[in-house]
Amino acid sequence: RRPLVLSSGKCYAMLYTYCPGVDKREKRFILYAWHGARAPQQDRAACTMCLNEVSAMVRGQGQEDREVVQEGKESWHFLLACGGLLARVPPGTSDGPSNSTGPTRRGSRMFHVRTVRRDDN
Repeated sequence: RRPLVLSSGKCYAMLYTYCPGVDKREKRFILYAWHGARAPQQDRAACTMCLNEVSAMVRGQGQEDREVVQEGKESWHFLLACGGLLARVPPGTSDGPSNSTGPTRRGSRMFHVRTVRRDDN
């Protein structure tokens, strides 16, 4: 299984949809905004605008919640929504912005991986 890779120099908007209960007819949505530690304020604002657009798309279809997630302070539910594996890379790597300063050694990347165990109970 491959982890979800997020760059410290960027922000990401994510929509997590689930159907609680036995009949699975009711939908619930969690809109996540993940802010990298080195993401500029402009990117953070753009991420919020993107969440507003996604919110408008799902409005009226079920209960909606939002969570702003700061790099390094991810909740267990956010990690679970990411499939249980999350890797963060610094800006300047192949997953980061091309104009930022970062590691210059070719092929050199550092990952921070956190996992969540799913309970089947």
